[in-house]
Amino acid sequence: MSAKLLFLGDFCIEGGGGPNLSSELLNMMRTSDVVSVNFEGPIRCNAEPFPKVGPALSQNALVASLLKSWGVNFVCLANNHIMDYGSSGIKHTLNILDDFQVIGAGNTLDEAYSSQIIDIRGISVAMLAFSEAQFGAYTDENYNDNVGGGYAWVGHPLARKAVQTAREEADYVIVQVHAGLEMVEIPLPEWRMCYRELIDLGADLVIGHHPHVIQGHELYNGKDIYYSIGNFFMDRMTNSYGIQGGGVEVDVSDLGVRTTFIPLKIEEGSVLIDMSDNARVQFDRATFILENCNEYRVKIDEVCEQYWELYYSKYYEFSLNGFGLKLSLSSLYRFTKSLIKNFFSTGKTNQSLKTLMLIHNTKIETHRWVVERALLNRSMKK
Repeated sequence: MSAKLLFLGDFCIEGGGGPNLSSELLNMMRTSDVVSVNFEGPIRCNAEPFPKVGPALSQNALVASLLKSWGVNFVCLANNHIMDYGSSGIKHTLNILDDFQVIGAGNTLDEAYSSQIIDIRGISVAMLAFSEAQFGAYTDENYNDNVGGGYAWVGHPLARKAVQTAREEADYVIVQVHAGLEMVEIPLPEWRMCYRELIDLGADLVIGHHPHVIQGHELYNGKDIYYSIGNFFMDRMTNSYGIQGGGVEVDVSDLGVRTTFIPLKIEEGSVLIDMSDNARVQFDRATFILENCNEYRVKIDEVCEQYWELYYSKYYEFSLNGFGLKLSLSSLYRFTKSLIKNFFSTGKTNQSLKTLMLIHNTKIETHRWVVERALLNRSMKK
């Protein structure tokens, strides 16, 4: 006997309607025992956005019935947008998603770090979800309980304990992690170490999302790691990027865990299974880089240098000294417009923006690691 599970990436519908799904994809979802999506943002409610850097996402309440009609029965809430509207947003979302099995966030610390164990034809599978330390993470037991809810942080000791406990309670353990550098085809070395550690702690499979693009696959100690499966459907991004991402089809039986990557694409408002050579090449290229240490190291160093030069140096200039002289007129305009759109509309002062930007770039592991690597590489060249 076996169980069939399907994991899909980032999902958020801010507008009124969702995508059409191809008959092949819809059939795959409806014939799976478990279909999981990363629910990227709370369901809309009458609340103010939580103070943070970046856009505040919220979803139409109709998405719950839409997902249900597709066969989705699991939602992963461990992500950087689920707390965008604070305690009101997470409570409202959990109430509406009552018919779904939920992992990765909750009204309390225990709810956020708890696993969901499912039993399918005598096979038990523990499901867990964590995210990096973005705004709304349960990084401090007391803080988020006072705020009212939060999501599970992958760096918390409770995350490691949860994986070990799940290993004792279930036949198999599957962990999803929301982390990484956006729009980059390979993961940072630090995330590779983290995901490998989850395998060492007892996970049989690790699936990542958040970068919004496909990253590579790695077989570590006989267990699969998918560093990012990209988007399932994000309506604000469909017109900006090509291949959205993919899914991971998982077959669990007494023989173990077998996985297959399913490339997806958006085409004329529909989500399709993409069997083209282009989709496979993109996935295989990222995997090839991971397997080749020298090429991987060179690529990572290039990415960190580029991101420091294009983005992070500007962020730190703004946070510490105001707008730095290195900003060109065009980039200054874009940067200022982005800040106004994301922050000033909520009534935040200029000083609070600077503080939030510093928190954003020092608390969140991905941003801190990119800057550290870029600066260390610069210091080595002198």
